[in-house]
Amino acid sequence: MSFSNLALRNIKGAAIVVRLGARGTTYRQNVVAKRGSMKDVMFSQIQGTRIADIGCAISGVYDLTPLTLSFQRDPLGLTAAEVVKFSSLNHLPKKAGPMIMTVGGFETQEFVDQTLDYAKAWREAGLKEETIVVAQANHISILTDGYATHGAALHNAVLRQMGLAK
Repeated sequence: MSFSNLALRNIKGAAIVVRLGARGTTYRQNVVAKRGSMKDVMFSQIQGTRIADIGCAISGVYDLTPLTLSFQRDPLGLTAAEVVKFSSLNHLPKKAGPMIMTVGGFETQEFVDQTLDYAKAWREAGLKEETIVVAQANHISILTDGYATHGAALHNAVLRQMGLAK
């Protein structure tokens, strides 16, 4: 199965991986699970071949610390070491293509803060990013009202990043 077929089997928002990273190369179906996170898949080497040069992070949790202070603490059972290990904020790539960081304006403050903090960390690491807050969107509608709506700022930014628009 090609990586593009794997991505197409996920939510519509993941389809960007198809266009950005497929490059006609075939990968094993379990590539995402083997690498651990989408960031790892997007900006690392798998069998010596770079999968993607650009990315779009949508409403992510980049620092798991707040989860250990919430009602999700016990069900997740994360240790302090696991929080550090699995928080993308702690593992920025040394080199990466440009990343769009986006969040909905109607999301909880934690999602907004996480996105802005992650974008700041990318800039401070010398990595290129573009931050887009989709004002009237929540955690779900950002995909339909921002990403998938022709002419929306996020949609246009993704097309520009892909070289498909000015």
